[in-house]
Amino acid sequence: MGIICGRTAGTSECLRRKIDAVIIIPARFSADVLRGHVPELGLVIDNSDSFLSQTLTTEADDLVKALNQPDIKPRIESKVSLNVIELYPYIEYMKYLLPGSMALAMFVSVMVGVEFSMLMTKIREYMKGIL
Repeated sequence: MGIICGRTAGTSECLRRKIDAVIIIPARFSADVLRGHVPELGLVIDNSDSFLSQTLTTEADDLVKALNQPDIKPRIESKVSLNVIELYPYIEYMKYLLPGSMALAMFVSVMVGVEFSMLMTKIREYMKGIL
């Protein structure tokens, strides 16, 4: 179910609900269409759920295609474009995984080595006291 949020209408309902995507229609949209410029729609997506964000992006693309191919031939030709903004951009974590794992392995091996060295020193001191 969609909610229309403007400057005054629907703002309280928008603040109470979780919104997964917002379509931004700029104030100059109609003027750009009449001038023959390529107007842009904005789509802000909460892409923490990849399936939902992909579905919403596909629906927005279908909306743009429908706007670009009207049923009746318009007097003024204009094309609409879509600008998608993701709230959580994809980070290729694999390129950080190997160096991080190597640093962790070195840290753990140093910690174990120091602990082993301290333990062996204590055992030697104990053995000197007995002999």
